[in-house]
Amino acid sequence: MSTTAQIFTELKGVVKQREANKAQAAQSASKSTEISSLTGPPSVVVFTDLGKDLDDLLALLVLKEYHRLGIIELVAIITNLHPEEKRAWFAEGAAKSLGLNVWIGQGTKGSKEVHETEYYEFNPQYATFISPDGWRHSESGPEKLRIYAGFSLFETILRGAQAGRQKITLLLLSSLTDIAQFMQQPGNEDLFKNTVSEVVMQGGYEVGADGTINPAIDLTYGAMNNKFDPEAAIYFHASLQRRAIESTVYTKAAAFAAPVSSEFIKRLANTGHSVGRYLNSVKIEQDVVFYVNSCSPTPRYMSRENFLKFKTTLPKSQWENAPIGRNIVPYLGGALAYDALAALHVGGADVRGILGYIDQASILRQTNCYKSPIHRVIGFQPLGPWDKRPRMSHLHESVVSNVLSALFMGALQTTLDDDQRNVQSLETRVHNAVKMRGPDIKKEMQRIQENAVRYENMRLNSKGKRSS
Repeated sequence: MSTTAQIFTELKGVVKQREANKAQAAQSASKSTEISSLTGPPSVVVFTDLGKDLDDLLALLVLKEYHRLGIIELVAIITNLHPEEKRAWFAEGAAKSLGLNVWIGQGTKGSKEVHETEYYEFNPQYATFISPDGWRHSESGPEKLRIYAGFSLFETILRGAQAGRQKITLLLLSSLTDIAQFMQQPGNEDLFKNTVSEVVMQGGYEVGADGTINPAIDLTYGAMNNKFDPEAAIYFHASLQRRAIESTVYTKAAAFAAPVSSEFIKRLANTGHSVGRYLNSVKIEQDVVFYVNSCSPTPRYMSRENFLKFKTTLPKSQWENAPIGRNIVPYLGGALAYDALAALHVGGADVRGILGYIDQASILRQTNCYKSPIHRVIGFQPLGPWDKRPRMSHLHESVVSNVLSALFMGALQTTLDDDQRNVQSLETRVHNAVKMRGPDIKKEMQRIQENAVRYENMRLNSKGKRSS
């Protein structure tokens, strides 16, 4: 298994090899050779719902470190999902704290239903890097954050790529509403086809025997990013198939195989970086909220069984009488890095090859799934209780965990943020303290615990039992 130092040496070696290949190609190229084949690292645009889950922020750490090393060029971060404006502020603040100078776009609500925001997502006690009101306040005066309209920003980037004969790698980590709406506009499918080299998604689809790609939408066996807007998911996947646009999807089966331990997240917090501290503070709150929701009659994220199986250390024999609400905390396992795995993929085939975290042999062994030459599924997820095919991660689990840990830690250790420099003015701190008054955390915790008891009573009553 490679050490952290070896991982970074290998990544730097990829950059040197690319530069050597580029120089050699430039020397031998004829005047008719397209410049696009000789220019730089992959250019990446990401759609994300930062703040909703920890894995979006973990994905940003991967992208930041790839960008710093020259593995990719991170061009833009576009946020969606209600409240999309606050998610854009979150993206701007997180990017700034990580030393990223990239375009930030604000997308759509991401769903026809209003997404319920949890109390911890933008809470100032945790997210110290977020602007409270869309302005950055300093001794020199207030400055409005540079947030662009997501649709226009994305179109501008693609038209610029087309003019420069370049390609974009598109990373989709959230609702597919925005990208489906973009594709539906006249001429945009052609623009997309001509400028996007690959679409990488965190989600789920199966490739049928006839080559069709069918998005998984069912809660237990499907993907939340498809479920936010099923019509958009169906339309966009059909567009990928119709226009033969290359795609790779990372499913929950892959994510379950490579959790990030709670101990490691504490180490990220111990760097003193505001992003590391946010990850550590929010992990427990997020897991408790997700657990309580999984016990409800209509869970939004995952079933109770899946939560206990994949996010706790409780043996199956104790699931029936599992602790209620916050009492689950001592049994919580690591964080699932769904989005970080998809972010890892955008480094390119040479990076994936040298790091060796994908188990190609397991993909070849899985003969009971149709394999498309341009649509790839990493992590096989059974499609329903009737589907007896085994879950497969398609990953070398210890290798991918090692790679992710190196990139997460590297992203924080190579960037000092304002909190660590202690350069925030007194005026800024006072302004933020006033403007960023979030929900009363103690009251929210009490509300969640009351819901947990109510859901448990409902579950037991449905089985003809009574809780004590």
